[in-house]
Amino acid sequence: MKKEWLIALCYCMAGMAAMAQDQFQLAPPFMKYPSVFFEKETSVGLLFAQKGTSIHYTTNGKVPTQQDPEYRSPIRITEHNTTVKAKVFGKGYQPSDVVEATFIKGGLRIASISGTAPFAQYAGEGGQSLNDNKGGNTAYTSKTWMGWKDDRVSLTVKLAQPETVGAILLDLLQDQGSWIFFPARAEVYALDYATESEQKVGQMEWQPREGKDVSVCKPFLLSFDQPVKTDMVRLELFVLQQIPDWHPGKGQRSWIFLDEIKLY
Repeated sequence: MKKEWLIALCYCMAGMAAMAQDQFQLAPPFMKYPSVFFEKETSVGLLFAQKGTSIHYTTNGKVPTQQDPEYRSPIRITEHNTTVKAKVFGKGYQPSDVVEATFIKGGLRIASISGTAPFAQYAGEGGQSLNDNKGGNTAYTSKTWMGWKDDRVSLTVKLAQPETVGAILLDLLQDQGSWIFFPARAEVYALDYATESEQKVGQMEWQPREGKDVSVCKPFLLSFDQPVKTDMVRLELFVLQQIPDWHPGKGQRSWIFLDEIKLY
C-alpha cells in the first residue's frame, strides 16, 4: 500500500511540474534592425536563444501562429508600411507576447526642414535629423528624436523640386511617464505651385487616453484633402496644453517628440 502511495505521489508531482511548465510564458523575441525607415530595402533579424523553441512571424498584420513561417534568416523588407509581427512558441510553454515593428519606405526627396528650434537637450543631431531615415525607437534620449515644449511647433518642409503631394507622415513618440504625449492637433499647409498661394490641406487631432499607448513610437499618415503640386509644405503642431487629471502632471503642458517627416 505504501509503495502504491509513493508511486501515486510521484505521478502527482510530475503532473504538477508539467502543469507549472505549461503555465510558464516564454519571453518575446528580440527584434534587430538599423531603423524603421529605409530607402530601397532593409532587413529584420529575430533573436531567441532557448532550445526547443521556434520563432514564427507574419508581414500581413495578423498575429503569428505556428502555421506561419518559421524564422530562419533575416526578413527582407522592400514594401512601404510593412508590419513585422513575431512570437515564440515552445512545447510545454505558453507562447510569448507579440513583438512588432512597422517599416516605412522613403517618400519624395526633401531638400530641407526648418522652423521652431527644439529644446537644446533634445535637438537630435541637428540639421537633417527629421529626414535621415533613422529612428523608430521609444528611447526619447536617443539622438534621433527632437523634442519641443512650445505652445506651437512650426516646421517648413522644402522639396528638392515641385512634386504632386498627397500626404505627410509624422513619426511621433508618446511616453506618458516622461510627460511626452502626441500633439493635441496637427495642421498642414501647402504652397500651391499653380496659384503661388498657401492653402490648408489637412488636419489631424489626438485625444490622450489613460493606459493607452503609454510608451510607443508611432507613425501617423495625414492624407491631404486633395493632392497639390508644391515644393513647400508647412506643418503646425499644437502641444497638449493641459495633461489630463489622471496623470501625475495634470494641468501641465506636455512635450512633443518627433523623429521623422515624410511626404508622399
